[in-house]
Amino acid sequence: METITTSVKVCGKKRCRKVRAKIDTGAFGTIIPQSMADAAGLEPTGRYGSASGVGNKRVRLHEAEATICLPGKCRCRKQKVYIADDNALHGEMLIGVDYLSAMSAAVSAKTGKVSCGRAGRKGPKVR
Repeated sequence: METITTSVKVCGKKRCRKVRAKIDTGAFGTIIPQSMADAAGLEPTGRYGSASGVGNKRVRLHEAEATICLPGKCRCRKQKVYIADDNALHGEMLIGVDYLSAMSAAVSAKTGKVSCGRAGRKGPKVR
């Protein structure tokens, strides 16, 4: 399957930035490069950890809280994200399963478009 990228808005406490992000259904968490986190005004919570990806290289991660908005009819969602060194991510944000699942999001393999289920859509919730 091809890499799917989309435009997202990432907001910290005081400002927002529109960035390109890869949809990574193999990543449990959503990870943002340090330079993007700084531009969006994200502030680390003081908690940190590490993760490994392809090649089993360990990467140090700092936890932060961000509001992430997918394009279209999806609502914005505030959630925990992880900040990594720019070199570890090659300057690209990764949207992980944590965010996709919270938004009931689906990714079309045919078109590459991301759509949100009922829990993630804008407007009144239908019972």
